[in-house]
Amino acid sequence: MDGISFGTDGWRATLDLFTSDRVRAVAQATADHLEADGHAGETVAVGYDARETSRGFADDIADVLATNGFDVVLPGRDCPTPLVAHAIVERDLAGALVVTASHNPPEYNGVKFIPSDGAPALPAVTEAIEANLREPVEGDRTGEVREVDLVESHAEHCLDLVDADLSGLTVVYDAMHGSGRGVTDALLERAGADVIRERC
Repeated sequence: MDGISFGTDGWRATLDLFTSDRVRAVAQATADHLEADGHAGETVAVGYDARETSRGFADDIADVLATNGFDVVLPGRDCPTPLVAHAIVERDLAGALVVTASHNPPEYNGVKFIPSDGAPALPAVTEAIEANLREPVEGDRTGEVREVDLVESHAEHCLDLVDADLSGLTVVYDAMHGSGRGVTDALLERAGADVIRERC
């Protein structure tokens, strides 16, 4: 399909090219890849960042995956990509798609695929997905889409892993209006820090 070119573990483009039809084609190619990789009918996470258009594109992806027979877990709020990667491993998921343009400016959006190991997709995987882009299958959803909380389990894991005591420390946290707001600052606070929030 014209207009879709994968780079580092995903595709990013300006919103004149990053359209619902193209996003749905990427979701279909990913569903085909997951099925070929032995994950048919399993559960896939679909995450998204804080950009105005991201939740809508995430809903498009969830719809295509569910129509292909995959169950989908969708966070109730935007969240950082590492939380989605953590959920893959913690919940033993088939993988995830995340709607995010990372550091790119607001006129961009993007989608990246994360395999079942929670690590970034290797070029061979993204090249295979890109090579098999096609129109989504039509029909009724046979998979279930449900909203879940990915923030709390990730926070508990971080606190258990690091066991940090930040009591007496003041931290200035600048979320830059991104998905880390209410996540990173809350985690610092739970570890004992006094947090001064900027652009949250």
